[in-house]
Amino acid sequence: MSYPGSRAVLLESGVAFVVLGAVIAVVLLVSGTVSRVSHPLWLDESITALLANDPRFTHAVRAIRSGVENNPPTYYLFLWPITHVLGGLGAVGLRVFAGVSMVLALIGLYATCRLYFERERAIVGTLAVAAHPLVVAQMFEIRFYGAWLAASTWLVFAILAPTGGAGHAGTGQPRRGRTGRDHDHGRTGRGPPGGPGAARVTSGRGHLRRHRGAGRRARQPG
Repeated sequence: MSYPGSRAVLLESGVAFVVLGAVIAVVLLVSGTVSRVSHPLWLDESITALLANDPRFTHAVRAIRSGVENNPPTYYLFLWPITHVLGGLGAVGLRVFAGVSMVLALIGLYATCRLYFERERAIVGTLAVAAHPLVVAQMFEIRFYGAWLAASTWLVFAILAPTGGAGHAGTGQPRRGRTGRDHDHGRTGRGPPGGPGAARVTSGRGHLRRHRGAGRRARQPG
């Protein structure tokens, strides 16, 4: 079975992003937990909101350097421009940004799995991680967790993605299980039936039979 190349995986991941986002929205509506998106800010979230909505990015960076935030400013390199392009973000907007970041992280995991597994297995693995209590708890937290996970999963995808064609490591060849015929030939050095490997085995067996016959004759009484 051949597996999709990186381009096909990216296109498939775009569809998966929309589907997963819709599933999360439905779960929020059905479970009555939509209030998580509009929940008032916690103290650490208030710090994030103040820095993200700071009129000047240099002022925000100086505040971080002075100890207002105990995490590196990398997160704000992405959040601050988006906040100001949209004219500022309140609690709901920032929580939506956090949720989108977490969904991107899960889709990055799905994309990486699709490089090595069938679609069904990639879906199961992604949903298993999505159901983890830490992912559920941090889904809409206005902190860097979702963005950090998204950056990590997509970095792994970029490292492992084939440079061209389908198949494992961009070889363009279908990947088989450990019990496949090609694996057996590679591990034992035997070629296909009737090939040079089979000839070597047949020759070795004939030599062994002749050696045993000569030994028996030497042991017989004269």
